[in-house]
Amino acid sequence: MKNVKMLACLAGLTGIILLAGCSGQPQASENRYLDYAVRLTDSEIQRNPESWMLDFSKTPKWNYCHGLELQAILQVYEATGTRSYFDYAYSYGDTMVFEDGTIRTYKLEDYNIDRVNAGNILYPLYELTQEERFAKAIRLLREQMATHPRTSEGSFWHKKVYPHQVWLDGLYMATPFLAHYARAFNEPELFDDVALQIIDAKKHLYDPRTGLYYHGWDEAREQKWADPRTGLSPHFWSRSIGWYMMAMVDVLDFFSGRPSETQ
Repeated sequence: MKNVKMLACLAGLTGIILLAGCSGQPQASENRYLDYAVRLTDSEIQRNPESWMLDFSKTPKWNYCHGLELQAILQVYEATGTRSYFDYAYSYGDTMVFEDGTIRTYKLEDYNIDRVNAGNILYPLYELTQEERFAKAIRLLREQMATHPRTSEGSFWHKKVYPHQVWLDGLYMATPFLAHYARAFNEPELFDDVALQIIDAKKHLYDPRTGLYYHGWDEAREQKWADPRTGLSPHFWSRSIGWYMMAMVDVLDFFSGRPSETQ
């Protein structure tokens, strides 16, 4: 619970920063934003007639880029009720998830945190279809994170092949999925673990001089890019800083209220 309270403070600060950045700007109508979302969705579907083709894919693969974009398209479906948008996202789940819940091209033993993010689309697919294979696939990804290697303080490694390394973008790859799991499958202790990931990243990756976050940290100080004293990468990466902010915003959707009865 202590971690959850600390996370709320961090997220509150982030919200203030975001609001300050928006102050004084003209307010666009909700319909205008939705119109842009619809145009983008239609354009992506036209370019990629099959949903597995997203991100310039030549063959189907379980990939965070697909998950991120299809999650957005499902949100456009929720806002518009346009069935073809749901069908487009569903086709990816239908292609990638087998009846026993195993996932095409996915290997748990790789312990690749990027592979968890696509699991975010499985929640609405399961909720709207009640196909048990999607719930099984969610549990499979949860199983990965239950045994995922960690630093000495509990932060997830980015991948098994990147030992002792925490990458800032990895926070977005796993924490929203786990926070959603905590709510949907009644595992409230996961909330503290999610908060720990975000707070520990601030502890090790934040640079007080610039106010920015370094992209990577090697606890073992073994990588050639790692500072021999701090273990930090030599640079910031704006995209991963964005992932970190998004992680905090997205997990808070699940931190309030009681767990559902979904099992």
